[in-house]
Amino acid sequence: MVREILALGVFILKNAENSVADAKYVIDRGFEMSLEEGLELEVEFFGQQYDHTNQGIGVKAFSEKKRAEFQNK
Repeated sequence: MVREILALGVFILKNAENSVADAKYVIDRGFEMSLEEGLELEVEFFGQQYDHTNQGIGVKAFSEKKRAEFQNK
Protein backbone atom coordinates (compact mmCIF):
# COMPACT_ATOMS: atom_id res chain seq x y z
CA MET A 1 0.00 0.00 0.00
CA VAL A 2 2.88 2.38 0.70
CA ARG A 3 4.09 1.96 -2.88
CA GLU A 4 0.69 2.91 -4.23
CA ILE A 5 0.53 5.97 -2.01
CA LEU A 6 4.00 7.10 -3.09
CA ALA A 7 3.13 6.49 -6.74
CA LEU A 8 0.01 8.61 -6.35
CA GLY A 9 2.10 11.40 -4.77
CA VAL A 10 4.56 11.31 -7.68
CA PHE A 11 1.66 11.40 -10.15
CA ILE A 12 0.10 14.42 -8.42
CA LEU A 13 3.43 16.26 -8.27
CA LYS A 14 3.77 16.05 -12.06
CA ASN A 15 0.86 18.48 -12.37
CA ALA A 16 1.00 22.26 -12.22
CA GLU A 17 1.83 23.42 -8.71
CA ASN A 18 -0.82 26.15 -8.75
CA SER A 19 -3.53 23.67 -9.79
CA VAL A 20 -2.57 21.16 -7.11
CA ALA A 21 -2.50 23.85 -4.42
CA ASP A 22 -5.87 25.24 -5.52
CA ALA A 23 -7.44 21.76 -5.63
CA LYS A 24 -6.16 21.01 -2.13
CA TYR A 25 -7.56 24.31 -0.86
CA VAL A 26 -10.97 23.76 -2.45
CA ILE A 27 -11.19 20.19 -1.10
CA ASP A 28 -10.20 21.29 2.42
CA ARG A 29 -12.62 24.22 2.42
CA GLY A 30 -15.37 22.16 0.82
CA PHE A 31 -15.62 19.97 3.90
CA GLU A 32 -16.55 23.07 5.91
CA MET A 33 -19.48 24.20 3.75
CA SER A 34 -22.64 23.01 2.09
CA LEU A 35 -22.53 21.16 -1.22
CA GLU A 36 -23.87 24.22 -3.04
CA GLU A 37 -21.23 26.50 -1.51
CA GLY A 38 -18.51 23.96 -2.24
CA LEU A 39 -19.53 23.73 -5.89
CA GLU A 40 -19.53 27.52 -6.18
CA LEU A 41 -16.02 27.62 -4.72
CA GLU A 42 -14.90 24.93 -7.17
CA VAL A 43 -16.29 26.88 -10.13
CA GLU A 44 -14.51 30.03 -8.94
CA PHE A 45 -11.13 28.32 -8.62
CA PHE A 46 -11.57 26.35 -11.85
CA GLY A 47 -12.11 29.61 -13.72
CA GLN A 48 -8.95 31.09 -12.22
CA GLN A 49 -6.87 28.34 -13.82
CA TYR A 50 -7.48 29.90 -17.25
CA ASP A 51 -5.66 33.06 -16.19
CA HIS A 52 -2.45 31.18 -15.39
CA THR A 53 0.48 30.55 -17.74
CA ASN A 54 0.29 26.83 -17.04
CA GLN A 55 -3.12 26.55 -18.68
CA GLY A 56 -1.70 27.28 -22.12
CA ILE A 57 1.23 24.99 -21.50
CA GLY A 58 -1.10 22.15 -20.50
CA VAL A 59 -3.42 22.56 -23.47
CA LYS A 60 -0.50 22.72 -25.92
CA ALA A 61 1.13 19.61 -24.45
CA PHE A 62 -2.18 17.74 -24.53
CA SER A 63 -2.81 18.61 -28.18
CA GLU A 64 0.74 17.59 -29.09
CA LYS A 65 0.45 14.39 -27.01
CA LYS A 66 3.51 15.43 -25.00
CA ARG A 67 4.24 15.78 -21.30
CA ALA A 68 3.66 19.32 -20.05
CA GLU A 69 6.61 21.20 -18.58
CA PHE A 70 4.77 23.49 -16.18
CA GLN A 71 6.20 26.78 -14.94
CA ASN A 72 5.63 26.68 -11.21
CA LYS A 73 5.64 30.41 -10.58
